[in-house]
Amino acid sequence: MFTNLIFRLRSLFGRRTAEAELDEELAFHLEHETAKLTRAGASPDEARRRARLAIGGTSQIKEEVRDEWIWRWCRELSQDIRYSIRVLRQSPTFTAVAVLSLALGIGANTSIFSILNAVIMKPLPVRDPGQLAHLFHAGDDSYTNAIWEQLRDHQDIFSSALAYAPTDFDLADGGERRPAKGVYASGDYFHTLGVSALVGRVFTVNDDRRGGAPVAVLSYGFWQRSYGGDPHIAGRTIRLTGHPFEIVGVTPRSFFGLDIGNTFDVIVPLANEAFIDAERPMLDGRSNWWLTIIGRLKPGLSFPQAAARLAVLSPAIFRAAADTDMPPENLGEFAKQKIELTPAAGMSNLRDQFGGPLLVLMGITALVLLIACVNVANLLLARAGARQREIAIRMAVGAGRGRLIRQLLTESVVLSLAGAACGALLAQGAGPAIVRMISWQGQAPILDVSPDIRVLGFTAGAAMLTAILFGLAPAMKATRLATSESLKQSARALTERRGGFSLGRVLVVAQIALSLLLVVAAGLFAGTLRNLSHQHLGFDTEGVLLVEPDLRPAHYSPERTVFASDDLLARVRELPGVAAAARAAVTPMTGSWQWDVKVDKTDGSRKDVHAYFNPISPGYFETVRTPLVRGRDFGPADTKTSPHVAILNETAAREMFPGIDPVGKSYRDATMDRVRKEFTVEVVGVAGDAKYKSMRDAPPPTIYMPIPQNPMPMPLIGTYELRFAGSPSAVINGVKDVAHVVDPRISLEFHFLSAQIAAALIQERLVAMLATFFGLLALVLASAGLYGVVAYSASRRRGEMAIRLALGSTRGHVLQLMLRDLAVLVLIGLPLGLGASLACARLVRSMLFGLTPGDPLTLAGASGLLLLVAFLAGYLPARRAARLDPVVALREE
Repeated sequence: MFTNLIFRLRSLFGRRTAEAELDEELAFHLEHETAKLTRAGASPDEARRRARLAIGGTSQIKEEVRDEWIWRWCRELSQDIRYSIRVLRQSPTFTAVAVLSLALGIGANTSIFSILNAVIMKPLPVRDPGQLAHLFHAGDDSYTNAIWEQLRDHQDIFSSALAYAPTDFDLADGGERRPAKGVYASGDYFHTLGVSALVGRVFTVNDDRRGGAPVAVLSYGFWQRSYGGDPHIAGRTIRLTGHPFEIVGVTPRSFFGLDIGNTFDVIVPLANEAFIDAERPMLDGRSNWWLTIIGRLKPGLSFPQAAARLAVLSPAIFRAAADTDMPPENLGEFAKQKIELTPAAGMSNLRDQFGGPLLVLMGITALVLLIACVNVANLLLARAGARQREIAIRMAVGAGRGRLIRQLLTESVVLSLAGAACGALLAQGAGPAIVRMISWQGQAPILDVSPDIRVLGFTAGAAMLTAILFGLAPAMKATRLATSESLKQSARALTERRGGFSLGRVLVVAQIALSLLLVVAAGLFAGTLRNLSHQHLGFDTEGVLLVEPDLRPAHYSPERTVFASDDLLARVRELPGVAAAARAAVTPMTGSWQWDVKVDKTDGSRKDVHAYFNPISPGYFETVRTPLVRGRDFGPADTKTSPHVAILNETAAREMFPGIDPVGKSYRDATMDRVRKEFTVEVVGVAGDAKYKSMRDAPPPTIYMPIPQNPMPMPLIGTYELRFAGSPSAVINGVKDVAHVVDPRISLEFHFLSAQIAAALIQERLVAMLATFFGLLALVLASAGLYGVVAYSASRRRGEMAIRLALGSTRGHVLQLMLRDLAVLVLIGLPLGLGASLACARLVRSMLFGLTPGDPLTLAGASGLLLLVAFLAGYLPARRAARLDPVVALREE
């Protein structure tokens, strides 16, 4: 088989050589046979004559051999393609409808696949990414600097390793912040990844030393935006959060970092973190879990082997990196942790958040494409009736059924390729538009959705698959009838057979069922978004401005930081238009602090309660309008040195003190129990439940504490919440003015609580909007298909309707007759669609909120909408058929 393929390829690209070899081979056989006959006693002339008779006609042999050559097949394919294009050009309406249907289906699939490819499938833009390992422990991938240093200095499984942490730098010297996306990275960062500089150099381990000169490497995009691509950028200075850094190089355009969907502006050595935040460096805190670690496996070492070696090294690493203040009883438990690893395909919250929804959307678009294929298949079935005599004549003059099927399939492929080309153009605009839909504060994820080999292969595969799906059955149907029967009857007479339309009826039923499935999906996802958006979160999101001050450029001492933070809050509260203001460590939907507390039970035992924590200032509940149910708010007397106090939310009150009033009761706090001892906390109030991490989950046990009593060793600034009335720009300008009075070096970042809550629903909004769009697209395709089916049925039954009208039947009766067949198909398709909807909805149950997979309102609404669309699509052509003039119609017959 392989030899035959090689022979055919040689004949395609070397036809003259193949012809010469064929002549030579025939001459050899002729001479061989002639010599054989001559040796048997025949004369030379007689031997040659008899040899030619034995071999046969050389021209016939050559034709038979040429039939096996691939160039003949290519010539026939070229003829089929030209003929297909000519036939399709003669039916512009049919061609336009078919190409548009396929373009919408293939374009939708390609656009979603291109995003799925960028988020999940594309490898990191580094050298040999398959050898990179991502380290984690107990499901968490964050480590302290002490653990990183121990691992770096004592491991023997990586040829090199790196640690990094994303951060934000401020390019402004006071006033409103000019944020730059930054990365702290260890000295071997670029060496481990195999990334070299486009301009200048990258930093090395020699730059990653305490007290060394601060250096920075810029990303290609930041270099272009901020410096115009200056080729002499190396050696210039950039100020990051009030500190000067020497720019030493620029990374290549293709390198975006290690976080899929994110990019960076500036990378600085890890040791420079202590230079930027000298008052409270994260590097020195053995309880600061902030670094991600990546290693490149040594050649020949497998992932299982590396994991086994890490398990052996882990106890010594954790023991050596433990905090010096850790109680001895906790040290043993701390050292039992085990470092594990997994292939580093790229760290990405985007992948975790949108991987599942993108797969769901991929399934939805596949159904849209299937509906488009059903549409085109129905069009081809209708068109086959009009071409029946043409096909019969071609079969009568000798064309085989297989040859005709190939010709009809070629037409389907041409249609499909045209649809794929138009769909690819649609995807070029739709892909970036969808990416922009998941942006927050105007910043969309950095995703390369340009076509690559996978996207092009997917589009080509979709084109071929659709050609087979919608082209094969009509081609088989069109070539099935006997030639003599076809030549005796008109196209209309042939297509009046019930069997000729049975396949079309099956396709219509399938189209109705699939369309209902997509409409139900759109209803469920839209209902989920509505329920999430309109639920009560426990606070009022409107009219709240969030201000994030950065005091690091001022280089304050801890005492000065506390004073400046309080002074800024006091001044902000006096601003015109500010009704209330407060500070908090955690704002809604931004994360959480969480650890265990211990509650003494009445029987003398203790129970552990896992709670969320939020250090706040007095006036916080008034500002966000969370009700204080019982007890009191925090006040100025709740300081760092005063007795520890807390306010529980209602869930924490029920779980920690079931059946009793918690105000006045106390619990034992084991805050970061690896490094601190327990202390007693008195409950002074109970606040209403509120959601801070997930809008889907019930409010967890939450404990509020005064900011001065937060467990962090350095002062906590937090985020300022301002409830305002009137113009937000006036309030923002006022905050800028008072911050300048406190200290001109303070920089500020502003956003609104309502926007922050909306950002928490990006995933649900994306799925709901796209599912709704694709559901409407399915309805449009279904209505077009149903319209075509009824119109086709009316055209082939034109004579029948004329006779009925001539014999006295009313136009209403004719209209009812036309719609009855459609009603039967719809009533068959609806139950099938409802069953499929219930089955598929169970697969996405986890993505729903406030709805069950079989939500009756959604199912009823989707069914009613589809019935309405089906009625309108069928009514228009049926009414036109009922209004025909029987005399004119019978004359035409």
